[in-house]
Amino acid sequence: MSKRIWIWIGLLVIISASIYVYGKAYDYYTPAQTPLTSYRVHHHHDDTLRIAYIGDSWAFFHQRHSCQIEPIISDSLHISVKIMSAGACGAPSKCVFSRMGADGMIRKTLDNAPDYCILSAGINDTQLKLGKDYYKQNMKLMIRFFLENGITPIVIEIPDYDIHKQYKELKLPKKIFRWISMGITKCSMDCLDEFRQTLNMMLIEENYHHQTLILRKTAWETTNWGLYMKDRLHPNDDGYAVMDTCLANMIIQHIKKTREEQKK
Repeated sequence: MSKRIWIWIGLLVIISASIYVYGKAYDYYTPAQTPLTSYRVHHHHDDTLRIAYIGDSWAFFHQRHSCQIEPIISDSLHISVKIMSAGACGAPSKCVFSRMGADGMIRKTLDNAPDYCILSAGINDTQLKLGKDYYKQNMKLMIRFFLENGITPIVIEIPDYDIHKQYKELKLPKKIFRWISMGITKCSMDCLDEFRQTLNMMLIEENYHHQTLILRKTAWETTNWGLYMKDRLHPNDDGYAVMDTCLANMIIQHIKKTREEQKK
């Protein structure tokens, strides 16, 4: 082959590779766009209060924890309570949303027709530097789905996990990729507060704030790492126990308030 043909072949390879990489990058940083309307949760017809806990690794590890939510609510309200947990380790918020409508444990958990759904999502968005707009859109679609299906969402606010420790323990290629992501999404290294503020603003903009419960980080976290595992990313048993108590009390108060309003 002539030199010119080789040059053209090289250019075509470079262009094709660029298009492929751009497409992958665009999909990686782009949040979900379409509401989940193809899947509907069918309501149960008994007196058992059903609670789902879905999301990322926090939801996944909650399955292995001796959950205290059921007995606390049951003892207080004298009702039958059932809680189901399912999560995907390392899943960013878009992945959690997509799994809500796909076959798998998260979908099966929602198939149990929960009255409340505890949602842990966005922690990996902060780690991967996917940006607050990415987080905002995915959370909006998930909360919309819950409300449209008669499920009260309980969002776990982005906690004060040790984001700097997570970054320091990355290998160099992943550190470089984090910096590239920060440049693309305009996400700062210590972005936890930005994400929390973004969630608050979205709830108000969409008028979801009166229908959504939030487990604030200040309700359960302490100033030390006693409620976290050694990785300072995941709650330990004590951490889950404290959160369970907070979540159970939130649900109890919400049910009591709803009952009072129904009497009026």
